[in-house]
Parts: sequence; C-alpha cells; structure tokens
Amino acid sequence: MKEFKVLIDKDFKILALGPESAGNFCVYNKGKIFYKKNLGDLIEEQAFENYKKILFEFLEKNSFIPDIICVDLHPEYKTSKLGEELVGKYDAKLEKVQHHIAHVYSVLFDHTILASMPTPSLPKIIGIAADGTGYGLNGKIWGGEVFLISQNQKEKSKDKIKRIGHLENQLLCGGDLSIKEPARMLLSILLKIKPANEINSIFSEFYTEQEFNTLVKMCEQKFNSVETSSTGRILDAASVLLGFCKNERKYKHEPVDLLEKNSAEPFDLNPKITEKQKDIKTEKQYILETTHLFEWLFDNLGKDKGRLAATVQQYLIEGLIQIAKKADSNLPIYFGGGMANNKIMSQIAKNNGVIMSENVERGDYSLSLGQMMYCLRNEKL
Repeated sequence: MKEFKVLIDKDFKILALGPESAGNFCVYNKGKIFYKKNLGDLIEEQAFENYKKILFEFLEKNSFIPDIICVDLHPEYKTSKLGEELVGKYDAKLEKVQHHIAHVYSVLFDHTILASMPTPSLPKIIGIAADGTGYGLNGKIWGGEVFLISQNQKEKSKDKIKRIGHLENQLLCGGDLSIKEPARMLLSILLKIKPANEINSIFSEFYTEQEFNTLVKMCEQKFNSVETSSTGRILDAASVLLGFCKNERKYKHEPVDLLEKNSAEPFDLNPKITEKQKDIKTEKQYILETTHLFEWLFDNLGKDKGRLAATVQQYLIEGLIQIAKKADSNLPIYFGGGMANNKIMSQIAKNNGVIMSENVERGDYSLSLGQMMYCLRNEKL
C-alpha cells in the first residue's frame, strides 16, 4: 500500500475503486491518499475476490467509512456495481467518472499532487486520452479523445469538461468480439474503402467464405455492433493488416505490442482532421480520420512493413496533438491512457512538449488515482 501526503485539506473521506481491467483502489483521508495497485484483471473471478478481500481488510483495519465512493461510468464493471452496493452500506455519495476523463486526471494527479502543487494553479488544460475501450458519455465506446478541462469559477460547481475531438468512429463488428478477433475491426474499416470481393483474400486465413460473408452483412447492417473511437482498436486492425498478429489475442495487448515491436522509421503522412458541427447550438468537434489512414496503408502494402507500422502510431498521436493545439495552442497538454506506454507515441508526445505521468503508472493501474483527483478538484460536500 503506497501512501501520499497531499496539500489538500478536505473534511470528508473518499474511496475510488478504479476500473475492472486492472485492479487498483485508493482512499483519501485527512490530507493523505492510500493507494493499492497490481491486483490483476478483475474480469477473472478469483482476482476480483482477492481485490475485495484486500479492500475490505483495509477499510475495516482503518475503520474507514467513506463519504464519497467514486467508480467508472461503465455500469457493468464489477467495480462499478461494487461501488453501488457500498453506497448503500455506508450511506455515501456515488460519483461516476468517465474512463478516459479519469486517465487525464491521473496525469493531473502526477503533476500536481505529487509535485506538491495546489490544484487551482491549473485552472485550464487540454487532455488527450489514447486507450483501448471505455464507456463514453454519449453511450458509444470511446478511446481516442481530446478534452478541454476548465475549472468552473462558480461556487460548488464542477470542472467544465468538453470533448473537443476524437478519432473517427469505426464499427466494432460483433461488439466485444472485435477485441478478441481484431480482424473484425479491420474488416469494418476496409469495407469503407473497398468492396468485399476485393478484400476477401486478406481474411481467407481467418474465416471461411461463409463466415466472411456473414461478417460483411453484420458490418453492413451494423448488427450486434457499436461504434468506437478507440486508439487501441485502430492499432489492432493495423497489426492484423500488416501481418504482425493473427486473429487472436494471446495476451491483453498483443496486437499493439507486436505493432510497436516491429516498427522502424516512419513515412511522412499528414494527419487528416475534419471539423464537425451539427448546428450553431452545438460545440465544434475535430475528427481525426482513420479511414484515410487505412486507405493509405492499403495503397502502400508493398512497402516496408516496419515503416508502415511506425507511421500508424505517428499518425494517431500527431493527429491528436494537432487537435489539441487547434483548440488552444497556449494551454498545457496532458496525455494519459494505455497508449501513453507506447514508446513511439510517448516519444513523439514528449518531443511536442506534452505532459505524461512520470511517478505513477500510465494506463488503467493508475485509474483510481485519476478518479480520486477528479473528486478532490470537484467535490465540495
């Protein structure tokens, strides 16, 4: 259990339960934060039981009764459901924080609380979250987002958070099956570019002709499928197209890891960013076009695969940074999420003056700290 002393004096206690994919939790009490991580993938029942055992032992040993319990926005996460149960037990307030917003706040935690900097000294920032998948505020699956975060000057008002940009939405063909079978993600993207009969040979080692035709119909009809702006899913699809991974995941981040591992010097490819505004009442959003990226990849498949792999990663992070700078070139940019662990993307970000976590882990194992940071900035019980 790690302990952090903070320059924040709140008269209430907070429990943040973290995500489901990487077990971690933290508590705040009287200017101190206690943080437990590396508790495994909580999708596995044994890991979740161990997580609960360690959590309840800590709460009981320290007679800790939370006033606020913070969970991920995803309603089906085990930690989210546990939080709802504990709210009743402790008569606490429930706070839900969107997954990728929490990633940005975890970087804020690293560069304010751990740097002994009062949080009001950062009234306005831009946050980039490049990650796998997380439940979005609009019901879609997010994972490649740019946020403008401003402290609200009104008393007892929370930070104002605008989603000012994101990766182009692509279809998760069959929902979560696209994570287990990344060729599904690739298929849904390529069908925007070419007719099925021109791309079927790419998928012949993964699916029979009948299976392929069924998946094509699923994509065309959007049957049992959802849209996502996930960075991880784009990298998965590229890894399959370039032949670095098969249509499987032997471990959690295998397609992305193989893409990074086999990367060489990138080609030059300018990110294609479009502006989206439904009407004069809605906020303008910037969209980084990923179909354009795969059009370019498809046309250049005969070139060096290592250079193509690096180009994909460069395109995504440079595009997200460009969106951030379009919104306001004078604000500090914070980069969080699982892709902040990617050496290529993080180096490009660093070269552009983007701020990343240096003292806590990048990715889901620090998510409870991001949830905690959100509460410390915003809760005024």
